[in-house]
Parts: sequence; structure tokens; C-alpha cells
Amino acid sequence: MSSEIRQKRVITIDLLRGISIFLMVMAHVETYWLDPESFWVIGLKFLIVQIMGTSNFTFVAGIGFAFSFQNNLKKSTSRNITIRKSLSHTIILIILSFIFNGLQVLIGGLGISGLWAWNILQCIAFCRLFGILIISMSKYYRFIIAIIWIFLTEFIISWMLPSYQVESFARSVFLIFFNPLHGDGILIFIPFFIFGTIFGEFIHFIINQDKTSGIDKESTKNISNTIKKWFGIGLGMLIFGLAIGLKPVGAERDYYELIKWINTHPKIDISTLPSFIMPNFYAWVFFCAGWQIMFAIVTFYIIDLKSHFPKPSNIFNIFGKYSLSIYFSHYILLYFPFFINPNFSLNYFTIWFYFIGFEAIIWLIFYLLDKKGDYKISLEYIILIFSRKLNSILNSKEKNLNQ
Repeated sequence: MSSEIRQKRVITIDLLRGISIFLMVMAHVETYWLDPESFWVIGLKFLIVQIMGTSNFTFVAGIGFAFSFQNNLKKSTSRNITIRKSLSHTIILIILSFIFNGLQVLIGGLGISGLWAWNILQCIAFCRLFGILIISMSKYYRFIIAIIWIFLTEFIISWMLPSYQVESFARSVFLIFFNPLHGDGILIFIPFFIFGTIFGEFIHFIINQDKTSGIDKESTKNISNTIKKWFGIGLGMLIFGLAIGLKPVGAERDYYELIKWINTHPKIDISTLPSFIMPNFYAWVFFCAGWQIMFAIVTFYIIDLKSHFPKPSNIFNIFGKYSLSIYFSHYILLYFPFFINPNFSLNYFTIWFYFIGFEAIIWLIFYLLDKKGDYKISLEYIILIFSRKLNSILNSKEKNLNQ
């Protein structure tokens, strides 16, 4: 194990986030550009890569949140200062998510309910808000909260689905927590974030232990045992999700219409899918979270501890470093072909050439910006500036109240 872990950024975080945003962009390219007869590509591909898509992005957001919180806590004179700094960043993200929803309503033709729609930005922003409330709890209690949350959410969904279109209270629950069903509802995705906060604190502890006192043989042994424990927890969750998720479920829980899309293939005709690969089912949450924990711990061990890491120009690292900028800007490119040809569409074969070109253009743009050091024109930098200004205002008010 390396005794010099001194990278300014934890490469694993950028890498995992980059993989997620890469796959999310892929999904949007297919959804926007495929002709309806080729939608089976979306369905089949989704079953394979969903495990590292939006749910993993939420998991990594939890890692980054906890890691940053612990870093700021070390630098601050009080916990309240750290909380206000994190809250400032969270408020800016919430505002940004509402702006995004507003643009979706204006450009995408969504109804007024689209102003409160659970996309990944809104989901992560409110996950951070909840994270501020529970970050002081022990990792053990947070883990228990996440497990209970998974089962409680399944109970709420099972109660809500049969009546939310006709019963007012169920409808309210749907609009507040699940709108739309194929979106990134807070109740479904927050366990991923909570698991991420636990893992983020683990990463922070190891890296800062090396910086302060070095890693001796005893510390190395303890870290290795903790890594094995994390891997075992992830494996146990994955197996549990697989075991309880072998039961087939049909269209009643197929929010993403995967069965419908897969059946557009001329040689496929299915009516159910195992619940462990059915998005937003509780077995799916356990299965995905287990895989993500295993993948993250192995990646962290190889890349950040053993220092066998890719160059910063690696495609996923660039995507991870500028994930929010890419998430916003890629929508502009998605709409661009329709300005040239309103009937633009691709089949299951040609889509891959356009997809490769699309991802390559995005990577090249942000690689050149990163190479020139123009981080200041990124959305991440804009969020940083506004959150600092808001944090300064909050700190000033706190000082005035104490005078």
C-alpha cells in the first residue's frame, strides 16, 4: 500500500462520477434520437448499465458530500460554520434544479407539474439537505436509516400506486415525492446518497490518516480489514437484492416502460422482468447499492491507495470533474439536430456512430478547457462562487445576531 496518498482530488470520486454521467448522456442520446422501432436498444442496454447510472451518480454525490464536509470541518473553527458552508452550496443546487425544471417546462413542453419534477439535480440537492441533518450521526445509525428507508419507501409505493390517480392524499404524496414515476424520486434514491456519505467518511479518514501520521503496518492491517468488511457488506447487499428480486414483476411496476421498449424488437415478447433489475423496486435498490459499494471500494483500493490510476485526461475523469457542466450542456447538443431536421431520428445501428461522436465532442471540449486551466467558465465554478457569496451572507447574519 502506498505511503504517499497526496493527490489534491480523490481520483476515484471523479472516475465513478464520470462513468455515471457518461452512461446518463448515452441514455439521453438514445431516448432523444432513436426511432420508435429501435427503442428495444434502450430497454436492453438499460438492464445492463443502469447499475452505474443515476443511482451511482447519487451514491457518488453522497461520497463527495461527506468527504467535503469532513474536509471543511477540519478547517473550520466550529461545526456551524461547516454546516452553513454546506447549506449554501445546497441552496444554490436547489435553485439550479428549479431553473432546469423551468427550462424543461418551457422548451420540453412539460406541464406546470414539471416545475416540481424529480430529476437528478433536484434529487441530489434535497439529498444534500437531508445529509446535513444526519451527517452528525454515526455511520452505523446512518446505515440503519438507509435500510429502513428502503423498506419504508417500498411500502409507500405499494400503497400509493393503486390509488394515486383517484385519491387526493395519495395523489399529493405522488406529486411531492415521486413525480414523475420514471424520474429520480427523493424517497427512492436517498438510500444511495446515505450509503455514499458513509463511504465518503471512510475515504476521508484513510487519506487524512496518511497525511497526519503516516500509514504504519498496524494501520495498513486495519485499513485492509475495513476494505474487506466494506466489500463483504456490498456483496451481502447485492446477493440479498438478487435473492429477493428474482420474483418477476410486470407493467404495474415498469415505470420506465422497459418491457414495452424491449418488445419493439421483432423477436422478443416478454411480459415480466425480475424485480432486481426493475428500476425503483426495493430489490433493485439493494442490488445496485451492493454493486456500487463493491465497485467503489475496489476502485479506491487500486487507484488511490495502490496509485495505479489513469491519467487525468482519462475520459471518465474529465466527465467526472465537469459532470454538472456536461449534464446541462449536453441538452443543447441533443436538441441541435432537430433545428436542422425536425424529423431527425436514427436506427439501432447508426445510433452508435452518432453516440461515439457525441461523447467525443463533449470530452474534447472539456478536455481542452481543463488543459488550459479554464475551470472558471464551468458550471461547477459558478456554483462555487455563488455558494461562497451566500455563505458569506449567512456568516455575516450570524455575527450580527451574536453581537
